[in-house]
Amino acid sequence: MEKMQPIKNTADPDILQDGDTYYLIFACREGELAFRAFQCYQSTDLTNWSEPWVVLNFKDFPWAHKMGWAPTMTKFRDKYYICFCADQQIGIAASDSPRGPFTDILGRPLIPYGTYGIQTIDPCLYVENDHMYLFWGQGKCFLAELDVTEGAAFKESPICISDEFYSQSSCTEPFDITIYNEAPDIVKINNRYLLSWSIYDYRDARYRVRYAWADDIHGPYIQPRDEHGELDNILIQGHGKTMGTGHACVAKYQGEYYLFYHRHAIPRKGYERETCRGKIQFLTEEKIRVVPEDI
Repeated sequence: MEKMQPIKNTADPDILQDGDTYYLIFACREGELAFRAFQCYQSTDLTNWSEPWVVLNFKDFPWAHKMGWAPTMTKFRDKYYICFCADQQIGIAASDSPRGPFTDILGRPLIPYGTYGIQTIDPCLYVENDHMYLFWGQGKCFLAELDVTEGAAFKESPICISDEFYSQSSCTEPFDITIYNEAPDIVKINNRYLLSWSIYDYRDARYRVRYAWADDIHGPYIQPRDEHGELDNILIQGHGKTMGTGHACVAKYQGEYYLFYHRHAIPRKGYERETCRGKIQFLTEEKIRVVPEDI
């Protein structure tokens, strides 16, 4: 597989595989649509990406004005859905095509500002066996099943997944940015659920990705440990000139798994970021690591 050139001035990647085609979605970051619209790239090999097009514009969402961050896209019952951040709230939109346009389902946020006592950002949609789930949250990670039969609503009371991470650590604080911060992503590998998330702040060179495994979508999610019993679950972290590696998602191609993540731009330009790819190596049944492509 040839190396993928970093996608400049992009961040918070999310990938939908639909048949043999992959859709990579980001927030627009330039011009009058910056953080007020989302754009999508298309590929059949996870390496060569099309020019982007706009799939969702805040002008069609009266309640959304700014802070367009971290979109996530999935396919469910022959329709396509995007959950996204706007004004530190989470909205949901639908379309008959992954190319859009996506329209507002509710006419209001799905999860309003400040709900559940966290920053309401970083959604991740996941579909399995005619069920659609939403993970989200900065500060804590919540999970709930969605019902989109008429509009969109939770089918169950959200549960806090990240509480488990604290109980598995020696941390006694209610919030620790090194245990969980943001950007949950979920994928199923060999009949087990791999949940990853980012720690530290995206502006910090130490921004990196942790992970845990579960046999059930609702958990418990268990973090791997080393031979001394210490947590050993860093999926990717910075090295050399590569810093700020986080807010990641996993995609499968020809039987192999790849991590898409953003890093601080090289050369460094303030907090500008770029999206890169790395292959996931399976060291043991529990332990995995990402090999960055170092471009």
